[in-house]
Amino acid sequence: MTEGGQQALTPSSQSQSYLTQLSQSEATQQYDAVDSEVGETVQVAYWARVFNLIGFPFEYRDLGPEEDQVEFRIGRDKANKPKNHVNLKSNHVSGPHCTIFYDKVRKKVYIIDYSTNGTFVNGTRLVKNKPRQLNDLDKISLCINIRNAATPGSARVSPGHGGKNEPLFSLSIKLPNTVTDMSTQQSESTNDIQFLEKYENRETLGSGSFGTVFRCVNKETGKVYACKECNVRQFDRVEENGADNFVTEARIMQDLKHEGIVECYEIFTSTDKCRLVMEYVDGGDLFDYIYDNGAYSEADGKALLKNILSALAYAHAKGFAHRDLKPENIFLTKLDNRVCKIGDWGSAKNEIKQVLKTFVGTGCYLAPEVLHRNRSVSKAGSYTIAADMWSLGVIMFVVFTQEAPFTYTHFEKTHGRPSINFENKKLKVLSCPARDLLRRLLQVDPEARISAEQALAHDWFA
Repeated sequence: MTEGGQQALTPSSQSQSYLTQLSQSEATQQYDAVDSEVGETVQVAYWARVFNLIGFPFEYRDLGPEEDQVEFRIGRDKANKPKNHVNLKSNHVSGPHCTIFYDKVRKKVYIIDYSTNGTFVNGTRLVKNKPRQLNDLDKISLCINIRNAATPGSARVSPGHGGKNEPLFSLSIKLPNTVTDMSTQQSESTNDIQFLEKYENRETLGSGSFGTVFRCVNKETGKVYACKECNVRQFDRVEENGADNFVTEARIMQDLKHEGIVECYEIFTSTDKCRLVMEYVDGGDLFDYIYDNGAYSEADGKALLKNILSALAYAHAKGFAHRDLKPENIFLTKLDNRVCKIGDWGSAKNEIKQVLKTFVGTGCYLAPEVLHRNRSVSKAGSYTIAADMWSLGVIMFVVFTQEAPFTYTHFEKTHGRPSINFENKKLKVLSCPARDLLRRLLQVDPEARISAEQALAHDWFA
């Protein structure tokens, strides 16, 4: 332990490093939020809702609005007994092709196949005459790859329809438990379906109180994205209007078009989930890189920090404060550890449009004025985008030393005036301009702290 409670970040340390503790136990804090209550919902009359994807003669249909309807029969022959609920005009569809039904005892929904050319759930062909339980948002397809699935002697498929891996008919099923408004549920469920039709989630990249980030792939182009997904009701319990704030994050990211900021391409919202489809940065985050590889050289660190400052200067010029800058929210490219993008704008606000006063951030990356605001009488007071520059100063210290400049406990005990060892032996090898910029960033007084625009004009970058 060094002056100011400083602790080394080394993979071989017997105790957990300070930064590791931060990432595990001092996640982003936001203490002004009040838990929200989920409003009461009403039971809907239907036990399932199906949505047309390909070829069905309806946009959507509720199954079971009548109390005694527990089956939904799909086929071709209108004379079939019992009669089909929907008849599809294709010789490849069997008379009774398949039936979706509700088991009142188990309170589950099933599908059973009777066909020649097959019924498929999420691409897997069902065993004929054997019920298969359906889950929310399952995709049901009829007659996939008909040339291979059909029996000998069956009619050919017209070109471009029902070819390889293409169904002749397809629908998706929604299994609601409770909803507040059926018309709203339809449009929002459609967003779920649109996402699942276009993208496929792969492995998990990270998770937290906000939800989970997956690597996802566009099914048509094969391009890789990151998908940030949250459970709406769970998020609303953790943070007041959490789901709305999640969408606000997406709007902010869409407004910030800069090569140093993770881009958000699409937003999908429903009653259950919010999804942001974002730019995928393949090199992991700065925290992991420093933990695994050690401190940066001055030359590489300078290039990295200049990229961060360029993105911050751009965001600050538009009035946006990030408010949770830390190594875990800075993402690197695999080819060059100096090229980075700032992500996770979930705590961001625009100081032009509203006063910044929420106590939000992570551990010692919090600026002193943010800590003071939380400790003031009735939590009065506010702060500015200068808070981001303190956070960047802490990041700069970590980049060149692989150490945190102080512990959060020390930060609190000194009321946001921590003792910082600028004579750290790893800092002493840096040039005078580099150390001067670090001191200007870690100014307790926000009025005296250097701005992003001023930092870019600093002698170190000359």
